[in-house]
Amino acid sequence: RHPTAQKTKTNPPVFHFQPDAIASVTFQRDGKTIVVERKGADWQIVEPIDTRADKNTVESLLNDVTLARVSRTLKPEKNGLKPFGLEPPAVTLDFKLEDGKQHAIKLGSADYSGNSVYAQVDASKDVILVPISVLQDGSKTVANLRDNSVLGISSGSSVQSFQLRTPSGVVDARRTGSPGSGTWAIDKPIKAAGDTSAISSLLGTISDGKLSKVVSENARDLGRYGLTHPTLSLDVHLNSGSS
Repeated sequence: RHPTAQKTKTNPPVFHFQPDAIASVTFQRDGKTIVVERKGADWQIVEPIDTRADKNTVESLLNDVTLARVSRTLKPEKNGLKPFGLEPPAVTLDFKLEDGKQHAIKLGSADYSGNSVYAQVDASKDVILVPISVLQDGSKTVANLRDNSVLGISSGSSVQSFQLRTPSGVVDARRTGSPGSGTWAIDKPIKAAGDTSAISSLLGTISDGKLSKVVSENARDLGRYGLTHPTLSLDVHLNSGSS
């Protein structure tokens, strides 16, 4: 006789949906709310400000949440949720899916090991333990979530044409080959072939550049920053048609 196969007990997943099913995420922590929405292949912060979100940061959070598994389930006793740091929760994450369904996870305090955090999912009264990384990702601020790239372009190869204004004049340049090719033509101030190395260096610097700090979320006082009449400006037009 063959021995009877033993069923292996596995930790169940916290949620049963995939990252690409999520349309928006709402972060609530310390009385503050951040809302991030999917915009095609990218993500946008829509509350408390309107700005690009860092795609890698958002998708790392979504992967952590959707891959997270329950390591233990507990029944709250007479002391309620307070011993778990869930009264009130430290962080609440609300997920709206593309099909309109909504799910939420409330995160409390870490357990004694420091590797897991107490949580409640949707309307369940049970308290579960999930990986501490879910709390770490859910605690991110606007500064952590925003896209700090200067222009939000992935590489210089996505640029089809540009206009550079400097104190010495205006330079108009366009790509002459297929999208992403390295051949350029200058239309202003003279008609000439573009220097591939110099243009690639310029576009590479712009696409790789990161904001060091956001000093103002609005453009009401440009004179304070010397931007009423900019010394230099660059407009880029992408292969996608946007600019």
